[in-house]
Amino acid sequence: MKNDLLVNQARESSVVTKFFYDLLDSKRPNWEKATDKERIVYLLKYYTGQSFFTIGNLYHSFISWITQYYPFSLLYKDRLFHHDNLKVRTLMIKIEKIAKKEGINTLVLSGGIEGEMAELIGYLDKGIRNRQKVLGNLETTLQKVYDTVYVRDLGDKFRILIPTKSFEDIINHG
Repeated sequence: MKNDLLVNQARESSVVTKFFYDLLDSKRPNWEKATDKERIVYLLKYYTGQSFFTIGNLYHSFISWITQYYPFSLLYKDRLFHHDNLKVRTLMIKIEKIAKKEGINTLVLSGGIEGEMAELIGYLDKGIRNRQKVLGNLETTLQKVYDTVYVRDLGDKFRILIPTKSFEDIINHG
Protein backbone atom coordinates (compact mmCIF):
# COMPACT_ATOMS: atom_id res chain seq x y z
CA MET A 1 0.00 0.00 0.00
CA LYS A 2 1.61 3.24 -1.16
CA ASN A 3 1.00 6.21 1.12
CA ASP A 4 1.13 9.41 -0.98
CA LEU A 5 1.65 11.49 2.16
CA LEU A 6 4.78 9.48 2.93
CA VAL A 7 6.10 9.97 -0.59
CA ASN A 8 5.44 13.73 -0.47
CA GLN A 9 6.99 14.06 2.99
CA ALA A 10 10.08 12.13 1.87
CA ARG A 11 10.42 14.24 -1.28
CA GLU A 12 10.26 17.47 0.75
CA SER A 13 12.71 16.37 3.45
CA SER A 14 15.53 14.77 1.46
CA VAL A 15 17.20 15.74 -1.81
CA VAL A 16 18.51 12.19 -2.26
CA THR A 17 15.08 10.63 -1.76
CA LYS A 18 13.54 13.16 -4.16
CA PHE A 19 16.14 12.24 -6.77
CA PHE A 20 15.32 8.51 -6.54
CA TYR A 21 11.55 9.11 -6.54
CA ASP A 22 12.02 11.22 -9.66
CA LEU A 23 13.88 8.30 -11.26
CA LEU A 24 10.93 6.03 -10.47
CA ASP A 25 8.50 8.58 -11.92
CA SER A 26 10.41 8.89 -15.21
CA LYS A 27 8.14 9.02 -18.23
CA ARG A 28 7.90 5.60 -19.82
CA PRO A 29 8.53 5.71 -23.56
CA ASN A 30 6.13 4.16 -26.03
CA TRP A 31 7.59 0.66 -26.07
CA GLU A 32 6.80 -0.12 -29.72
CA LYS A 33 8.23 3.14 -31.09
CA ALA A 34 11.12 3.58 -28.65
CA THR A 35 14.68 2.92 -29.68
CA ASP A 36 16.80 0.44 -27.78
CA LYS A 37 18.70 3.33 -26.20
CA GLU A 38 15.48 4.94 -24.86
CA ARG A 39 14.33 1.60 -23.45
CA ILE A 40 17.67 0.97 -21.73
CA VAL A 41 17.78 4.48 -20.25
CA TYR A 42 14.24 4.12 -18.91
CA LEU A 43 14.92 0.69 -17.41
CA LEU A 44 18.16 1.91 -15.81
CA LYS A 45 16.36 4.88 -14.23
CA TYR A 46 13.46 2.77 -12.98
CA TYR A 47 15.51 -0.08 -11.53
CA THR A 48 18.06 2.29 -9.96
CA GLY A 49 15.23 4.04 -8.11
CA GLN A 50 13.63 0.72 -7.18
CA SER A 51 16.96 -0.64 -5.88
CA PHE A 52 17.53 2.41 -3.67
CA PHE A 53 14.26 1.85 -1.82
CA THR A 54 14.67 -1.94 -1.68
CA ILE A 55 18.11 -1.57 -0.10
CA GLY A 56 16.73 1.02 2.33
CA ASN A 57 13.96 -1.36 3.41
CA LEU A 58 16.46 -4.20 3.87
CA TYR A 59 18.69 -1.92 5.95
CA HIS A 60 15.83 -0.89 8.26
CA SER A 61 14.64 -4.49 8.59
CA PHE A 62 18.17 -5.61 9.44
CA ILE A 63 18.66 -2.82 12.00
CA SER A 64 15.28 -3.65 13.59
CA TRP A 65 16.32 -7.27 13.88
CA ILE A 66 19.90 -6.78 15.10
CA THR A 67 19.08 -4.17 17.75
CA GLN A 68 17.39 -6.84 19.84
CA TYR A 69 20.83 -8.35 20.61
CA TYR A 70 23.59 -6.96 22.82
CA PRO A 71 25.79 -4.91 22.08
CA PHE A 72 23.75 -3.68 19.10
CA SER A 73 20.82 -3.02 21.42
CA LEU A 74 22.76 -0.01 22.67
CA LEU A 75 22.60 1.60 19.21
CA TYR A 76 19.80 3.86 17.97
CA LYS A 77 17.64 3.51 21.11
CA ASP A 78 15.81 6.74 20.28
CA ARG A 79 14.97 5.68 16.72
CA LEU A 80 11.68 4.23 15.58
CA PHE A 81 13.33 1.29 13.83
CA HIS A 82 14.99 0.07 17.09
CA HIS A 83 13.63 -3.33 18.14
CA ASP A 84 12.31 -1.93 21.45
CA ASN A 85 10.13 0.50 19.50
CA LEU A 86 8.43 -2.03 17.21
CA LYS A 87 5.21 -1.93 19.25
CA VAL A 88 5.08 1.86 18.94
CA ARG A 89 5.68 1.65 15.19
CA THR A 90 2.90 -0.95 14.93
CA LEU A 91 0.54 1.40 16.83
CA MET A 92 1.39 4.24 14.46
CA ILE A 93 0.53 2.04 11.47
CA LYS A 94 -2.73 0.92 13.14
CA ILE A 95 -3.69 4.57 13.71
CA GLU A 96 -3.05 5.33 10.03
CA LYS A 97 -5.20 2.35 8.99
CA ILE A 98 -8.05 3.34 11.34
CA ALA A 99 -7.99 6.87 9.92
CA LYS A 100 -7.87 5.50 6.35
CA LYS A 101 -11.04 3.45 7.01
CA GLU A 102 -12.75 6.72 7.96
CA GLY A 103 -11.53 8.37 4.76
CA ILE A 104 -8.81 10.44 6.42
CA ASN A 105 -5.38 10.14 4.83
CA THR A 106 -2.80 10.54 7.60
CA LEU A 107 0.89 9.93 8.13
CA VAL A 108 2.24 9.43 11.66
CA LEU A 109 6.02 9.77 11.67
CA SER A 110 7.35 10.58 15.12
CA GLY A 111 6.58 11.07 18.76
CA GLY A 112 7.74 10.56 22.30
CA ILE A 113 6.73 10.36 25.91
CA GLU A 114 6.87 13.51 28.02
CA GLY A 115 5.65 13.33 31.60
CA GLU A 116 2.15 11.94 31.76
CA MET A 117 1.40 11.99 28.03
CA ALA A 118 2.63 10.06 25.01
CA GLU A 119 2.65 12.22 21.91
CA LEU A 120 2.59 11.10 18.29
CA ILE A 121 3.13 13.64 15.52
CA GLY A 122 1.25 13.21 12.26
CA TYR A 123 0.48 14.93 8.98
CA LEU A 124 -2.69 15.41 6.94
CA ASP A 125 -3.01 16.10 3.22
CA LYS A 126 -2.09 19.72 2.52
CA GLY A 127 -5.13 20.33 0.33
CA ILE A 128 -7.60 19.24 3.01
CA ARG A 129 -10.55 21.52 3.68
CA ASN A 130 -12.11 22.09 7.10
CA ARG A 131 -9.08 20.80 8.98
CA GLN A 132 -10.68 21.23 12.42
CA LYS A 133 -13.66 19.05 11.47
CA VAL A 134 -11.38 16.34 10.06
CA LEU A 135 -9.24 16.34 13.21
CA GLY A 136 -12.41 16.17 15.32
CA ASN A 137 -13.58 13.15 13.30
CA LEU A 138 -10.15 11.56 13.73
CA GLU A 139 -10.28 12.12 17.49
CA THR A 140 -13.79 10.62 17.73
CA THR A 141 -12.75 7.59 15.67
CA LEU A 142 -9.61 6.97 17.73
CA GLN A 143 -11.56 7.38 20.98
CA LYS A 144 -13.97 4.65 19.87
CA VAL A 145 -11.04 2.27 19.52
CA TYR A 146 -8.58 3.41 22.22
CA ASP A 147 -10.76 5.39 24.69
CA THR A 148 -8.59 8.24 26.02
CA VAL A 149 -6.96 9.66 22.89
CA TYR A 150 -6.86 13.36 22.04
CA VAL A 151 -6.01 14.99 18.70
CA ARG A 152 -4.76 18.58 18.56
CA ASP A 153 -3.86 20.83 15.62
CA LEU A 154 -0.24 22.01 15.26
CA GLY A 155 -0.40 24.09 12.09
CA ASP A 156 0.82 21.84 9.29
CA LYS A 157 0.99 18.86 11.68
CA PHE A 158 -1.26 17.36 14.33
CA ARG A 159 -0.58 15.74 17.71
CA ILE A 160 -2.15 12.59 19.05
CA LEU A 161 -2.00 12.71 22.84
CA ILE A 162 -2.46 9.54 24.87
CA PRO A 163 -2.07 9.35 28.67
CA THR A 164 1.05 7.31 29.47
CA LYS A 165 -0.86 4.56 31.32
CA SER A 166 -3.29 4.11 28.41
CA PHE A 167 -0.39 4.22 25.96
CA GLU A 168 1.42 1.43 27.81
CA ASP A 169 -1.81 -0.64 27.87
CA ILE A 170 -2.36 -0.09 24.13
CA ILE A 171 1.13 -1.06 23.00
CA ASN A 172 1.35 -4.03 25.38
CA HIS A 173 -2.12 -5.48 24.85
CA GLY A 174 -3.05 -4.28 21.37
